[in-house]
This record gives sequence, C-alpha cells and structure tokens, in this order.
Amino acid sequence: MTLRPRNVFLASLAVWAIFLSAQFAAGKKQKQLPTPIDQHAQVLHALNRLTFGPRPGDVEHVSAMGLQNWIEQQLHPEKIEDRSLEARLIQFRTLRMDNHELFENFPTQELIKEVAEGKLAMPSDASQRAIYRAQLERYEKKKQKKDSGVVETTGRQSPDNDGDREALLDLPPDQRMGEFLKLSPEQQRSFLGNGKSERVEGFLQGLDPRQRETVMAIENPQQVVTSELIQARLLRAIYSQRQLEEVMTDFWLNHFNVFIGKGADRYLLTSYERDVIRPHALGKFEDLLVATARSPAMLFYLDNWMSVGTDSDFANGVREHVGRRGRHLRVRVNPAKGGKGKRHGLNENYGRE
Repeated sequence: MTLRPRNVFLASLAVWAIFLSAQFAAGKKQKQLPTPIDQHAQVLHALNRLTFGPRPGDVEHVSAMGLQNWIEQQLHPEKIEDRSLEARLIQFRTLRMDNHELFENFPTQELIKEVAEGKLAMPSDASQRAIYRAQLERYEKKKQKKDSGVVETTGRQSPDNDGDREALLDLPPDQRMGEFLKLSPEQQRSFLGNGKSERVEGFLQGLDPRQRETVMAIENPQQVVTSELIQARLLRAIYSQRQLEEVMTDFWLNHFNVFIGKGADRYLLTSYERDVIRPHALGKFEDLLVATARSPAMLFYLDNWMSVGTDSDFANGVREHVGRRGRHLRVRVNPAKGGKGKRHGLNENYGRE
C-alpha cells in the first residue's frame, strides 16, 4: 500500500511530536531531581526541625561535631550534661516535689476549709503557717461576706502607713523575711501593694527560693505551682542541651493534653510532665500511652475518678467509715442517691479517649 504525500507528512509530524514530548518530559524530570545541599544547610535544617531553633553557636557546634553524631547524641539525652539549665531550675522547688508535698505546701481552698473546721491542724513550720494563715483569713472573709454581706477589717496599720516600709526593705534578707512573717496577713498584703509587681520584686531581692515561694504563696498558693512549671518549660526550651527531648516532651504534652486550669490538675501537672511524659518522650509509644492512661492527672482530667462500677459497694449504697477506737464500719445509704443526691455510673470520657 502506497501512502499519499499528505499522509506521509502527518505521520512524520506525529512521530516528531512524540519524540519532542518524550524529550520535554525527560528534561522536566531531570530538572525536578533534588540537588544535594551543603553541610551548613543540612545542619541548619536539622536544628530547625529537631530543636526549638538554632541558638548562637549551635550551627558551628553541630558542624564541628558532625550532624549524624549530634543526632545520635540527642537520641540519648541521659548522656548529655545540662549543668547550665540545672543551675537555672534549682530555684523552682516545686519541680522536685511529689503531689502530696505540693498540696501540703501550697494548700487548696478545700484543704483550708478543713483546717478552718478543725479537721486538720495548722502546720508548725513558720513559713507554711504564714501561707495557711493568709488563706484562712481570706476564707473567713468570704464566708463572712456570704453570711452577712459585710466584711470586718482589723484596722491594724501596715508598714506603709507607719513609715516602716523602707526600714524593712533595708534589712538583710533573712531578717527582712523574719519581720515580714510577724505581720498579719492583711499587713503583709498591704506591704506588698496587694500583688503589685514592682513592690513584690523589690521585696523579693536577695531572698532564697523557699522564701520567695512563701511570699508569693501568701497571695496565691496555686499560682506558685503553675508559675514555676511554666517558667521551667520556657527555660528548658531556651537553655537545654537536650533539645530533641524538650521538643518531643512538648509535642507529647500537647498530644496527651491535660488542662492546667482544671481543679487538682493545677498540682498534678508537675508530676505528669516529670514522671509520665518526659521519661517516655523518646521511648515506645505503647509505654507512653499506658503511662498517661494511668496517671492521676489524666484520670482527673477525663473525670474517670468519678466512675463507679454498677456492682460496686459504692453503687449499692455501702460506705465505709472509721468509727471510735479505729473500728471500720460499713454503713448503707440510699443507693439511688449515692449518698449525695447524685446517680453514679461509668464515666465515658476516658473510654472515648
């Protein structure tokens, strides 16, 4: 079969079109191939992804050490010395306290109420006693206002009024703190300007960590716990040499989130980060998952502490009490009301998570 000239032309044109398309595709593919990046760019990329950002000197340090060696070191934070950070964190005593110590040293309103009702004794330590005394006075004023709508004041002069403020500030730190603890809670708050930062900072100059915490706790005990936890996180992000551990700790804290503003979690979050998240931040996910699921902070946050089994003594209205001479008594109440006018059952928040 003989092709006409017109058909020959069209066939040739089609062949050329296919050839040019193939060449264009090959050229485009070749252009898309990644080009190798230099060592400086690699180090900078790693620091941007595996840390909170490169600090002055970090790029040079990692380049001299070798990127792979640095990454391997970051995967084993226990082998990295972090003395500079540790020196900065030593001022935050709450980071080393267990849950019981936090509740005891920085009392909640529930604990103060029990002290006011005579169910718990006042602490013997002078600093702790000052914190409790200030919170008791506040509790009594709120109670008085609720009952009568009127709050009585002591009328005692503060150092601001009698001209002793400057003299007190001029005392050596230990003596200054000793004189401060002798004041009434109302005088203490007035002396500190009712929480005004410039007055508080002026008084805190030279005090040791415990003295500083005591002064702050007189105004707000819970804030001491949460404030030190937040400050420590910021310092870790800035100064820690164990940057990968800090990044992953922050990541998992966000993933297994517990709200710091919910009741007891203001206290439980310190141990949650220290004992649950941080030890597992670079470990197996299963271990981390189990640890968070069993932690008091997560159990409280998801209201699992309110769960009551359908066939348990509590659901059936049986309560245990310690009677006279330490005898354990089992008392039955109305199971429909659960003893407090509420129905009880399994809480679903924990299961859904």
